[in-house]
Amino acid sequence: GAEIGDALLSTAPSGCGSATAIVATKSGVTSSAAGSNPITHPSNSNTATMNTSIAHSFSAGQTVTIAGATQTIYNGAVTIVSVPTTTSFTFIKLNGESGATPLSPVGATATVGGTSRTITTITHPGTGTQANRDTVTVTSASHGFTAGNTVTIAGTGTTAYNGTWTIASDATDTFTFVNSGVQGATTPATGTITVSGSVVRSVSSLARSIVATGSIYAGKTITVTSITSQTNATGTITAANTTSGDPIARTALINWVRGQDNKEDENSSGTSTDIRASAHGDVLHSRPAVINYNRGGAGTPASNTGDNDIFVFYGGNDGILHAVQGGFASNGGNEAWGFVAQEHFGKLQRLRDNSPIVSSVNTRDYFFDGSIGVYTKDVNSDGKLIASAGDKVYLFASMRRGGRYIYALDVSDPHAPKFMWKKGCPNRNNNTGCDAGFAELGQTWSEPKVAFLRAYANPVLIFGAGYDPNVEDFQPCLITAMPPDPATPLGSPTSVTAQTGGSVTFTSTGTCTYSGTTSTLVDRGMGRGVFIVDATSGALLYRFGPDAAANKQVTGMQYAIPADLVVLNRDRDSTRALPGRENIQPLLSGYADRIYAVDTGGNVWRLDLDSANPVNWVVTQLAALSTSTLANKRKFLFSPDVVYSSDSLGNYDAVLVGSGDREHPFDATVTNRFYMLKDRKTGLDATGQVVINDNDYNTATNVNGLFDATSNCLQDTTVCATGSAALTTAQASLLNSRGWKLTLATGEKNVGTATTVAGTTFFNTNQPSASAGGGSCGSNLGIARQYQIDYQNATAVTNLNAVGGITTADRFATVAGGGYLPSPVPLIVEIGGNKYQAVISGTQVQTPGGLKLEARIRSYWYRKFD
Repeated sequence: GAEIGDALLSTAPSGCGSATAIVATKSGVTSSAAGSNPITHPSNSNTATMNTSIAHSFSAGQTVTIAGATQTIYNGAVTIVSVPTTTSFTFIKLNGESGATPLSPVGATATVGGTSRTITTITHPGTGTQANRDTVTVTSASHGFTAGNTVTIAGTGTTAYNGTWTIASDATDTFTFVNSGVQGATTPATGTITVSGSVVRSVSSLARSIVATGSIYAGKTITVTSITSQTNATGTITAANTTSGDPIARTALINWVRGQDNKEDENSSGTSTDIRASAHGDVLHSRPAVINYNRGGAGTPASNTGDNDIFVFYGGNDGILHAVQGGFASNGGNEAWGFVAQEHFGKLQRLRDNSPIVSSVNTRDYFFDGSIGVYTKDVNSDGKLIASAGDKVYLFASMRRGGRYIYALDVSDPHAPKFMWKKGCPNRNNNTGCDAGFAELGQTWSEPKVAFLRAYANPVLIFGAGYDPNVEDFQPCLITAMPPDPATPLGSPTSVTAQTGGSVTFTSTGTCTYSGTTSTLVDRGMGRGVFIVDATSGALLYRFGPDAAANKQVTGMQYAIPADLVVLNRDRDSTRALPGRENIQPLLSGYADRIYAVDTGGNVWRLDLDSANPVNWVVTQLAALSTSTLANKRKFLFSPDVVYSSDSLGNYDAVLVGSGDREHPFDATVTNRFYMLKDRKTGLDATGQVVINDNDYNTATNVNGLFDATSNCLQDTTVCATGSAALTTAQASLLNSRGWKLTLATGEKNVGTATTVAGTTFFNTNQPSASAGGGSCGSNLGIARQYQIDYQNATAVTNLNAVGGITTADRFATVAGGGYLPSPVPLIVEIGGNKYQAVISGTQVQTPGGLKLEARIRSYWYRKFD
């Protein structure tokens, strides 16, 4: 059989050299070639024949050296196979195939069933046995073929490959078939390979494989007509990873997830049926939902009484949404049950195998790593939550980086959970397969918050559309274009341009340089907008977004909204007078009428939805605090805090929020800030609101800017002396501006939600650093700071450094050990009969000054008579 390129060698009349130029030599005996075609090579032969001008005296088995052939493939030492005549001899030469270029078909097709793949090259080896050279290997992108499939190849430009063959073996991007006629093949044209279906993949080559001697075994195609799934009434998981059908492996995986030490004997006990040391995974971002059922023995078990009937629900990155009994009863600390989402089944095997290990290529897996919303309803106002009495407790679990779903569970009886619904998308990077109306839902970072709206009878969930990893995961220093400019704050920044591939070098200052990269345009396609769904069914009720399919199209809402929303009942009305709602305990006791939402483009949105008719709902942009300049590409990943306030110009709602890309903690290219924005539209409609910008306030040039409080001119006499004109100007600027801004240090980022207690705003930051200080508690986790400032003017309120009076340095305290402090949480505790206000962030407990609880305050009345 001839190899690729044989047609050129065997048919060219002068391609093998002239009659007098070619000689064959053996041990000093030389014979010259004869004729115009001194070396002949039939296309279907493994041997070549050389004709000599006179008798040569050579014999079979001898080695001769050929020289002078124009086709240099024939030159060199060869072994004589036979001597047909005294003036000719034959030798093994596989038609020059070892020096030929692999076949590069353009347009050839191979078909199995109805699915095709495109062939790009066909090659087969030029050495080895006849069987070896008759085996063709097809190389392509992943094709899905298996041994035993029947493949039809067409369009190659030669009948040697066109036809129907049986696949002998396969790999991810190759398959082989046997064809004894390939020795005469010519270079084919392009085409496609088709295998039952319609997916098209490019084939890079068709190459012969080397086949060992012996029998060739053929596979057999098995047609599956049905698959019966296993079920278990107790909720047992019946599937392991998608590539394993081994019931033993499946059972071992299930038991391992449940805590069985059946993989590595972690506690060295010698048994595989006890509990493993690593049974509980990390709880990274999930905030526990704590519910006191207070059933007084009415629940199961009967020991659930009073404060012992507490359950804690949270997600762990061991793959499980946990339900743990709290309190001090005998069951305290026991896990009541765990729930594993179907979307997470495929990740469990990696946890057990610990392979592949976490790296920049194989990033770690997440599960129920988001926040949990809670809805409770006490129908008879007895302070107990008893399922048999009709009371309701619902959980709404988000996944953060664990996925693009929200799950709803009925835990009215905490020992007998029920699945309610789930909504979202199965694919991480695209919107195929999403539930109807949820294609814009990104990774579910935003807590599903429960509320009532006048427009709907049932309780609703309100949440941001989520995080878009396709664009937000780019390192900030690799983004070269991210419109719009603040001059057009309601533009349509539907994409980002970033540098991909190549070599990237990060500097100690948080910047980066790159070379050999490609400028890549990536569209924004998820996370943009706000969802409102029926809490009881998951039905999509309303969506705000940038696309025409949204119920309320907001063209400027082009950035992802992963942060929690601020949902307000601004007019403080109540739903308690309505039948069936007397004891409903969502986040709001009345109708929600305003939402604040922040996005990854530095925007702050206000949504007014008090009207019973959604057509009348209004969306306004309160602020645009980011620009296309690299240093100003600010992101908001955490929700604002809102404080009702006033000054000499009237009432305003103070919206306090800090910027910072926590997903890129070492970035120091972006200048982050903490803001207080004055929203003077304190009613239920913000129509006419003018967008606040990041520039400094100036009565002549920028009345919608912000007072720069960074220098602390209002407090530091070294900056603005008491009674000076500079201080008077600063005070007037703060009063007339649209709020204030506080610039953080280089690389410093806001890392959580702010909270305001007794006029003091608490928020936490992190600044990358080689050492965070703190002596023996030092680390390289960055400098952790906790700020305590006056929400109205950003001045320090407490002497945090115990040095002198209150100065700029007292705005924050540095926390030993560094790292990322949790969001501050306000609370009220009773100690010794007295109530105290405090703010907790991790192990940090602060007591703000100012307002005292239960303090006696004198009131005066004055009555005037005519």
